[in-house]
This record gives sequence, structure tokens and C-alpha cells, in this order.
Amino acid sequence: MRHAVLLLVLLVLAWSAAQPATGGWTVESDFDLFSFNGLGALWLPAYQHPDDLPVEDALLVVGCDPNSPNGYEVSAWVASLPFAVTADFTGEVSVLVRFDQGPVLTQTWFLADSIGVQEAVAFYDVNEALFAGLAQARNFALRVQADAATGVPERTLQYDVSGFSAALDQLRCGEAPEGAPEGAPEGAAPGTAPGDAGGAPADVEPTVVGAWTIDDDDGLLGMLAIAPDAAGVIGVYCSDAGNRLEIDVGRYGLAQDDVYDVTFRSGNIDFLTATATVGPFGAPQLDGDDIEERLVRFLRGVVDLTVTLAPRRTGTTAVPFAFTASTLGFNDAFAAIGCR
Repeated sequence: MRHAVLLLVLLVLAWSAAQPATGGWTVESDFDLFSFNGLGALWLPAYQHPDDLPVEDALLVVGCDPNSPNGYEVSAWVASLPFAVTADFTGEVSVLVRFDQGPVLTQTWFLADSIGVQEAVAFYDVNEALFAGLAQARNFALRVQADAATGVPERTLQYDVSGFSAALDQLRCGEAPEGAPEGAPEGAAPGTAPGDAGGAPADVEPTVVGAWTIDDDDGLLGMLAIAPDAAGVIGVYCSDAGNRLEIDVGRYGLAQDDVYDVTFRSGNIDFLTATATVGPFGAPQLDGDDIEERLVRFLRGVVDLTVTLAPRRTGTTAVPFAFTASTLGFNDAFAAIGCR
């Protein structure tokens, strides 16, 4: 069950900060809490949705996405809890879409977790058909088709998408405001380098955004918890490979190639588990692009965060440890480093 207080806070903040709606759409530029990149989005709730999916969770989201050929990603929140899929599930689902009384289109989307909900996300190659339909139609029907072999249930939603084009015209995908330091949001204050935790060289003045220190153009470090014997950090860095992200968790100065089981908890809910392998810089680095992307989604929404690391291999010098994190300012900091 989603942490109810957290959900209420997120919804109140998001809706109160958003621009006036166009039709049923709400438009929020600069950053938002619903799209993957957080650079701005427009969204609306379904008027028809499964009984076990509250209306505030039945959202259709069109978010700014600099990696997409047309600059946007389309996703639908289809369940309040992630589906209980089989171990061999590939992540892809068959989706039927229909605009007004037009033909039924069969598309392939993929599933993703976002702050405790199950999302269905459109692949870029169907964006052209989706945007053409949204621009002309009043009604949009979406059905995730059931697949008993993988555990995917059927989910059907309908949306009144009137005013989509006008709402899209209002959306301004977030950029650093004019006059702000390059690579940092407006209002960011100078801070100090995090030293042994991999901070900027002494002649580079870093920028602090909330709990995060932007380290020149290499990435950002969250100085999240300092214990008497060590600091616990999350480091988010830009990369040229894969999803263009690398994420370190835990301590630096550990033995290279040691492997840890990692658990991320908010409140009393373990929302993500992963493995991390100590890389050449001496910190556990999350294994897998999918895990990195899921963590980014959660960091943009959760308020409190506890990270627990346990050695996976016996016979090493690695020891378990944990730290508690603040995620304050992550949306702004992540947008500022511009990995996407």
C-alpha cells in the first residue's frame, strides 16, 4: 500500500504549483512530479478506470523527454501497486488504443514503477500515432491486455483528452532560468566540496541544491548521512553509455569488485532492491540501467530514504552498513546536471 501521507503531500504540491488547466489537462513546466525526467508535463485523470485504482492514481501523463524524437514521453498510471509478474517477464505489454470511434490500434508499451504505482509507458516509435490521435480526438481509450503466462492483468481506462493541443502549447520544458549559474537552478547557493566523497577539485566552486552538491559538470553528490566513522552518499553522474547515468551508493574507499545487496526504504516500505558492485572509484555502483532509472523516479518523489547495504559474498572484508538520506532538492539538482 502506498504511503498515504506522502501521496497526499505530493499531490497537493504538484497541483498547487501547476498552471491553470486546459480542458481536463493540468500543465506544469520547469519540473513536475509525474514524468520520468521531471522537466515538465501535462496530465489528466481518467473518467473510467478500474475500481481498485483511485482517480488520483489514474493519470495519463505527457512529459518532456529530451531523448524522444518528438521531445515527449507518454505514460499511463494503470495500477496502485506493481503487477506480480513472473521472473521471465520482459517488461513489454500489448496495449490497445482507440481515439473516439476510430480503429483499434495494437501497440507495444513497457511497464515501469513510479513512486509505488504501476505505469505503462509508450515506446518512442508509437508517439507519432498517439500525438496525432490526441490532437484530434475527444475520447482516448487504453487497454493493457491480460497475459496469464506472465501475470499481467487486464486494465482498461478512458480519458477525455479535449484541449490536448492547447495544453501542449502551454507546456515549456524546463531549463535553467536566465541568470542562474550554468548547470544550476536559480537560487542555488555556493557550497563546499565533499572532499573524500569525490567532490570537485579545490579550484572549482561547487553548487549546493537542497541536500545535493553539484560537482562541476561531472554530476551531483547527495551528502545524505554522516556517521562517526563514515559518510553515506548517493552520487549521480552523467555517462556516455547506456542510459547516460551512473549511480553510486554508500561509502567510498571500498574494495573494488565487492558486491552488495542494496535495499531502499521510505517510511516502512522497501520500495526497491538491487545489487551494486564496487567500481574503480571505490564506491558501490548500481548494477543495471533499469535499476538506475527506477531509483531516479523514486528519488523525485520520496521524502525520506534509508539505504541498507549487505555484502553478497562471504570471505571478503566487506561489512554491512546503512544510512538515512534526505532527498531535498533532487528534482532541481537532477535537472541542472542535464544527463538526459
